[in-house]
Amino acid sequence: MALPKLDTPVFNLKLPISGNEIKYRPFLVKEEKILLVAKEASNRDNNVDAIIQVVNNCIVSDHNVDTWPVLDLEYAFIKMRAASVNNEVEVTYKDNDDKKSRDFVVDVNDIKIVRPEGHTNKFKVGNNYTVKLKYPTVKDLRYISDIDPDENNSISDLSLRVVAQSLHSVYDDTTVYDDFTEEEAIEFLQGLQQNEFEKINNFMTTMPYYEHVIEYENDNGKKRLIRMRGIQDFFT
Repeated sequence: MALPKLDTPVFNLKLPISGNEIKYRPFLVKEEKILLVAKEASNRDNNVDAIIQVVNNCIVSDHNVDTWPVLDLEYAFIKMRAASVNNEVEVTYKDNDDKKSRDFVVDVNDIKIVRPEGHTNKFKVGNNYTVKLKYPTVKDLRYISDIDPDENNSISDLSLRVVAQSLHSVYDDTTVYDDFTEEEAIEFLQGLQQNEFEKINNFMTTMPYYEHVIEYENDNGKKRLIRMRGIQDFFT
């Protein structure tokens, strides 16, 4: 007789950026193996691919992960990990002042989403147009990681190609321009005035992020702060 299939719990989660609601199951042994292989490879691209694969495996509702903002992907991974193992992560930091290493336990349920004041994804350009930006998606992340920096790409060219992925649409009172190629997006960006392009930079630098702050006093009596941001800070 064949072995039985085990039931696994299903959880609901509202993603912080898109607002989409998903259903997911915890990691299984096969997902833990994917993560272990990626960790042993010690390569950032492998880690990202592993996270994408694990999240895809664990979603039980109908969603296309490639269209998710990257922050939604990382947030879902953190919650899946908490449901699969436990909600506590052990991290170690070395204090550069007293040279002592310390272990901390972080409850991932205490991680906060920070939304910087003044952040906006819309701004005016020219006399009549509004630019709408979008958060980098998993698909954008894959595309950017595949760009060959040695393929006749200057730093400014690479930067424009990255920014072009965040251009959602341009519109005025009568027309919405949202069907364009990367080349057309780059040409449009190159036609902006410097103060207009700075608004895009401001969008990039003030995007929401998640954070956990650890406070302690070291052996020299100094109060210290550790700000953990990004998935690599929590799972390395």
